Amino acid sequence: MPTPPMLRAGETIHGGHRAPDPLVSVTVAAMALVAAGLLLAGILAVYDWKTPGAEAPLVFWIGVVAVTTVVINVLVVSVRHLRRLRLGL
Repeated sequence: MPTPPMLRAGETIHGGHRAPDPLVSVTVAAMALVAAGLLLAGILAVYDWKTPGAEAPLVFWIGVVAVTTVVINVLVVSVRHLRRLRLGL
């Protein structure tokens, strides 16, 4: 059975450059989303005194994205580690 592309390490693409790790790309995108959300939450906390209930869902979803990103990272790294152990690498 061929190895899924996400679990392959050290691949090269045309021109001898290494292909970026999809896990890193997803993590960077999610953390950029979390950073932007935290900035928006901070701005709302300081300047939005009329509707304080608008910030709670934003902070909740920022937390969900952050925790989901950590869980995905832990799962993928664990699968990669177990695969390397199984293959004796």
